[in-house]
Amino acid sequence: EVTVTVTDDNAPVITHPDDMKVGQNETVSIEWTLTEPDPATYQVYRDDVRIVDPTLYTNNQKITVENQTDNVGTFTYMIQATDKSGNNASDEVLVIVKDKIPPVISSPGNMEVEQDSDIVNIIWAITEQNPGMYCVLRNGDVEVPSTEYQCSDNITVPINTSCLGTYNYTISADDISNNTVSDQVNVTIKDTIKPTISTTSFNEIKIGLKENITWVINEKNPDKYRVEENGIEIVSPTAYQSGVDINVSKNSSKLGILQYRIYASDTSGNTASNQINITVTKEKTIRNTNKGGGGGGGTAGEDYKNIQFAKSEREIVSEGDNICYCFDTEDNYNIVMYINFTGLSNAGLIPAKVEMLYDTSSLVNYEPLDEVYKNLNMWLGKKGWANPKNIENATITFKVNKTWIDDNNILISNIIMNRYYEGHWHPLTTYLIDCDDDYCYFISQTQGFSSFAITTKREYIGNPGAEGISDKPKTDEKELSVNLPTDVNESGINTSTDQKQDSPGFSLSSGLLSLLICLASIIYCKKKQFL
Repeated sequence: EVTVTVTDDNAPVITHPDDMKVGQNETVSIEWTLTEPDPATYQVYRDDVRIVDPTLYTNNQKITVENQTDNVGTFTYMIQATDKSGNNASDEVLVIVKDKIPPVISSPGNMEVEQDSDIVNIIWAITEQNPGMYCVLRNGDVEVPSTEYQCSDNITVPINTSCLGTYNYTISADDISNNTVSDQVNVTIKDTIKPTISTTSFNEIKIGLKENITWVINEKNPDKYRVEENGIEIVSPTAYQSGVDINVSKNSSKLGILQYRIYASDTSGNTASNQINITVTKEKTIRNTNKGGGGGGGTAGEDYKNIQFAKSEREIVSEGDNICYCFDTEDNYNIVMYINFTGLSNAGLIPAKVEMLYDTSSLVNYEPLDEVYKNLNMWLGKKGWANPKNIENATITFKVNKTWIDDNNILISNIIMNRYYEGHWHPLTTYLIDCDDDYCYFISQTQGFSSFAITTKREYIGNPGAEGISDKPKTDEKELSVNLPTDVNESGINTSTDQKQDSPGFSLSSGLLSLLICLASIIYCKKKQFL
């Protein structure tokens, strides 16, 4: 007897599908065919994790396994098959899952921006399931280096608005599958603001004298200016620098009125002009010796050639009412903000007028002794109306440009208002009430209305009976609160017998009351401006 043992040494045969590259979330599958006369079981792994448990198969059976493509990456699918003799076989297929869709970038659109605008940004939003990196270029130069981002992030890029021109900002973004996308925003920096022109020249000259008209042009992007005399060009287009004096000689060879006009442009084509009329006279205007009334008011009689700015307001005056005339305008020449007083009679509609002057008033017989910031006239009602029978607690609120204070090294405590009457200049009680970035604000007490001057010292204290100036220093410029008198005897009001007789509009107790009424009236005035 012979025993013959037949063994199966051949392993199952498994077909080898090609490796695969598929898109994320695509539906794909791998198909193997198992050939084995004596089959047993097969199982399938994905990156060493079994996804198909041991399963019986038949000879020449097709095994189909669906791929998981929800995540991007490279994955290894392996099938293992055995027969009943314990022979094993396996096969691997690499499946590369890629994101074929590039990121999505919002497009803000092109922009036009005024030069030196404070805060201007381009804001992009990037949407991408598999975010990578982004960068931003400005005219080809790196503005934001390569930076990681998250899906739906807002990418904020500040715009440099200091220089005129058109600049392209380009953002590029990719994902981890190296899909890329970009967006470009063209930003145009424009200058639409015309130059500003100012002059400090007087409008009168004596025949034969040599003087200049001085203009100053302020402009971020200066180009050229030209000047005409009576419509004839006397200075051809010439380059200028912002803030630098431009001097043009006055033609004083003949009597008459000459019109000088300067035209200025910037590099964006914005233009501005300024005209000044120069009167050539035999002699400069002689100041008359009108001493000015104690009460003030009535027709000013100021030389019209000396008036730089004039404004009138009317208010109804009733007994016991706090009256406020508001002159607070954006005009650069005017410094008077409010005139306040308490009405003592039912006077009806009463006008008030402010005249800002080029030079010392023609109504006075000499200039103030101290350095002058501004000369002006103020009038209330008809001649003689503004007297102690009709008004009391009169105050004037005015402002002084801080640039002038800083440029001239002025001590704020030396700034006072002076009134001219009875043939002399008299300093008024003056208090600092506030300061901001552009101006310092003051209140002065007055017994009447006539010619005034703002000066920087208080060397001249006036004659007996005139308004005095407080011996107590005004508020330091660091203090922005009202410096009200803390004691009646320190109010700064001269209490001599002469004053009580000549100017009964103020008494010892009226100083504090005057300022309190003024503050209330200013608040009222501001509210009234918006009604």
